[in-house]
Amino acid sequence: MCASAERLGIRVKTTTISSQGGWEANTSFKAAYLLRERDIVSGPMLYVDVDAVFHVSPLKYLASLDCDIAVYYDLGDGHLVSATLFFQDTEAARHLLAEWNRQCIAHPEIWDQEVLQSVIAADQASDNPRYKVFHLPVGFCWIFDREDNLRAPKQQVYIEQLQAARVVHENLRTSGKLFSIRKSKVQRRMDRIREIEDVLFQQKSDD
Repeated sequence: MCASAERLGIRVKTTTISSQGGWEANTSFKAAYLLRERDIVSGPMLYVDVDAVFHVSPLKYLASLDCDIAVYYDLGDGHLVSATLFFQDTEAARHLLAEWNRQCIAHPEIWDQEVLQSVIAADQASDNPRYKVFHLPVGFCWIFDREDNLRAPKQQVYIEQLQAARVVHENLRTSGKLFSIRKSKVQRRMDRIREIEDVLFQQKSDD
């Protein structure tokens, strides 16, 4: 993520978070982290998972948005994907983050993005919604081998998510089992990482 951001002149802040004890707990901590960062960072704030790659700077696109939060919903089943999140510097955005964090604490067994989706859905279904929500296009959460993405009309890819979670889920799924001859999602991810690294670091050596 850092190398691709540097190539495009995007300033990033990375933070190492200690394990909270499990996958759900680790992801649920995202709400607490972003709530704290929203009070520290002035102006618009873009969050991406650390295994993301910037292909084109999204800053100009995001600067034009009139919203409190911009988020991507999966093209296949419509679930919210918290790998890319954009927050404006508004009281409504702070309220949303606080409510998301409160609900994550109350329901630590539920994945963070499911909690966020529920919070937003409840607000948008109310008579007087508090939050302005913008639905990001798939180019902000691109997954190179996802069929729904590939079938979508061609558009600009700003951010590609490489899904480190595949490794965790694959280890759980294949524990004690024979491997399939077909390439696993993890192997396809590793192949894709090598492709991207070849481009990024070849460009740096050329510079």
